[in-house]
Amino acid sequence: MPIFKEIKKNISQATSNNLNGPKDMADISRFNPQIADEQKQFNSFFMQAWKNHDERYSDAADGTFSPLCISISECIARITSLFVEIKSIKKCLSCKIKVPVACLCSIAILVFASGCEAGNRLDSSNAVPSASLTYSPPPSFSILEITQEPPIPSEQTPSLDTVTPSQIPASPSYASDDELADEKITTRLPLENFVIGLDPGHQLHANNQPEPISPSSSKKKKKVSSGTQGKWTRTPEYEVNLAVGLLLYDLLVEQGATVIMTRETNDVDISNVERAELFNQSNTDYALRLHCNGSDNSDKHGAFMLIPKTNPFDKECREAAETLIDAYCEATGAKNLGITIRDDQTGFNWCDRMIINVEMGHMTNKEEDYLLSDPVYQQKMAQGLCDGILRYFENKY
Repeated sequence: MPIFKEIKKNISQATSNNLNGPKDMADISRFNPQIADEQKQFNSFFMQAWKNHDERYSDAADGTFSPLCISISECIARITSLFVEIKSIKKCLSCKIKVPVACLCSIAILVFASGCEAGNRLDSSNAVPSASLTYSPPPSFSILEITQEPPIPSEQTPSLDTVTPSQIPASPSYASDDELADEKITTRLPLENFVIGLDPGHQLHANNQPEPISPSSSKKKKKVSSGTQGKWTRTPEYEVNLAVGLLLYDLLVEQGATVIMTRETNDVDISNVERAELFNQSNTDYALRLHCNGSDNSDKHGAFMLIPKTNPFDKECREAAETLIDAYCEATGAKNLGITIRDDQTGFNWCDRMIINVEMGHMTNKEEDYLLSDPVYQQKMAQGLCDGILRYFENKY
């Protein structure tokens, strides 16, 4: 059965069933004669509209259509035209008859599907024959593939065929793992490859046994003393020396240095000769002894340096001492008391490496006694010492 004849049948039945209550026209006349008359008029007008519709779009009475009407645009136009005619009929009758939504949707789907199916047949055969549109239940019909013509290249948007290499954006480049590794290797820390020795002076318990003050001397001193202490805080010197030494150790390691510590706790027994020999064995590039001073004069305050009278690196010892005391006093605000040369220091005389001694303050001065035991001030002390060591290597290398 041709598709539009099927549609006519469905619409006629749907409009009849739309009336509430009665099932056929005989029941309609008994139910409401006025509505039944309007229904008959509607059916008559609708069939005439459909006939007019067929005459505009068909080439033959059997429902065979010209290829011109099988495109999607033609299907949409036919559906729209049909809906307009139905609306005009209802407006002329001024009736209350409703064409069900399902009915109208059925028309749209059938017309669109049939048009698509016919279009597919024409596309596959590469010919333009007439297409007999018959109903096929879903999902047997297929949808036409819609393709878009490529835009015409403009002056602002060159086509791919005319694009030059300079117009193609470069893809982002990323460093490889090897390149990153090379970058890490070339970016050296300031103290990398340098060995620095730190000797926090004294220890918890003194060792009063004597040892020679130098390899060739018959003069002897105690192996190690416990040092001085705070006159007001009662803090032992060895505690301050170690606290600052550990802070300085961390700062130097961050700068890439290899740090040799003579001790990391207070309860040790390491003589001054043993400390010096540790630096010799480690081939230190820079050795620093950490101490605090005491005086009979409680008004005396400030920091100063001790350097050996005789050492294979006399020049380096003085340069290092000058640089260190300046940086230390800048960081802490301590008074700079300069440099003192000593020949009676066991730790100096037994060391074959560049070595200096810093006296970080006077524990017999009230103000400095409290400062030297203050953790905040101790951080400044360590930072000043680290700055002095960095400056020495920057100036030398």
